[in-house]
Amino acid sequence: MIDSQHDENNDDEDDPSISTLMILLEDEEEAMEDASPDDESGESSADPLHVDRLLSPQRDARMELTDQEHAFALEIKRAVMENTGCQDDVDLSSSANFLTDMEYATFAISSDSLAEALHRVERMQTFRDHYGIHHSVEQGLARLMGIQQQQPGFCLHIDSDPEANTAVNVIDFGSYDPDLSLSSDQHWQTYITGLYYMKYAAALNLASVRNGLFAMADFGRIQVAGLHPEAWLRVFTELMAHFPINWHIFMAYNTGYAATTILALAKRIIPWKATRAMQAGCRIVDDQCDGTNGGNPMRHLAEFYLLPDLETANANLLARAETMLRERIHKEQTFRL
Repeated sequence: MIDSQHDENNDDEDDPSISTLMILLEDEEEAMEDASPDDESGESSADPLHVDRLLSPQRDARMELTDQEHAFALEIKRAVMENTGCQDDVDLSSSANFLTDMEYATFAISSDSLAEALHRVERMQTFRDHYGIHHSVEQGLARLMGIQQQQPGFCLHIDSDPEANTAVNVIDFGSYDPDLSLSSDQHWQTYITGLYYMKYAAALNLASVRNGLFAMADFGRIQVAGLHPEAWLRVFTELMAHFPINWHIFMAYNTGYAATTILALAKRIIPWKATRAMQAGCRIVDDQCDGTNGGNPMRHLAEFYLLPDLETANANLLARAETMLRERIHKEQTFRL
């Protein structure tokens, strides 16, 4: 019998290695000012407070917005189109990646204030412009295949749970080679855009954005000697802190000193709602193995996902991702506020 267990983990705030990593954050602190532009709707043709509103042409209940979310999405859209309340001198209204109504809705669902929403819009638009993201099935599959080839065994699973309406990502950080991802601009683009499309494909609908990302990550084979603060910092600041999705839960398996250091770094950057979802010290224990009979009582997530072998598992992941990408992009094309 295999049981999943969770151990409480207390981060050591005074750990000298963590303190060293925090030096890298000095230039990343953002001063968020409250923004409250007048709420004068330019959308006179629609009633944003109508209570019986199903927003998908297919009347998909998973694409519903509450009245508050709908009004907030319109407020974000007006601010972006008028280029008001924006920071960092980013001209969002003329961005090559013009936001869809579904994307405005995702920022409304995942943000607590207009200032936060606009900050995340700016960062994600900068990310997409810099890395050439244009949301297509072909590009998504190419970027996912790229990260599979660069980091074999890293991407274990992408899915969307239809019962819980959550986005699902499973990753093995023990298979991550930070030196390779940082070795060139092209290698970094392959890595970070692969991570982007893992989340984008799994966020199939507004319900999954609202209920959040169910993430499982195995840290069991990470070595302190291979810990690259720059790589983790770039992932957190470029992508994880701003991607428009709530966090359902983040289960960190087989965590040790290196994983604790990484998670301590993450908690200083990513939104506080995401830090609440973190559970460190998770493990899968096979109670039929005592460590003396040739078995391994501590199991890794790859043992359950890379079946029957890495090549087949990768092919299955891409096939599933293609279906998910087609559904997500179709919803973006048809959804209207």
